[in-house]
Amino acid sequence: MTMSFSESELVKSVEAHLPTDFERAIFRAAVQSFDHEGNALRLNNFATALRELGRIHLELEAPDERVKECDWFEQKTNELGKPVIERAQRAKYAIQGELPDEFVKETLGIEIDDVIRNYTRLIGRLSSYTHITAKTFDIPPDEAVEQATQALEVFDELFMFVRERREAMRQA
Repeated sequence: MTMSFSESELVKSVEAHLPTDFERAIFRAAVQSFDHEGNALRLNNFATALRELGRIHLELEAPDERVKECDWFEQKTNELGKPVIERAQRAKYAIQGELPDEFVKETLGIEIDDVIRNYTRLIGRLSSYTHITAKTFDIPPDEAVEQATQALEVFDELFMFVRERREAMRQA
């Protein structure tokens, strides 16, 4: 008998990083949905829930007011001209907080650009599965597991990076 996706160490690791009951409930529901192998929408549903979980988590870790106060913050606008805080900016705040880029890079020796880039690429990939098309519907089981695993690896990396870098910055 094979182990269900929900029983994997990676799933347990990602769940352990989630600080609120709400985030853990969303994550468990996403994984539970993914474990229904007969569901042709399993990867689509998982991708949608994981993308939203990332948004919820970053909004908690990087509140608007705090992000906007940072020296490194640059106001962006959406296609309608409305001011927005980009996902990459929230991820940056979650990792480095209010510290200036130069201090983080030169004094602390911490390079966060790759992690932020990987995370934003992942969200783009997850978004492609949230739009159901002939190419994204009923993904073969092995490919679905591979895609879901890769997504969780990036989430786990981001969460670990946030924790490790915050600790390193506190110590420094």
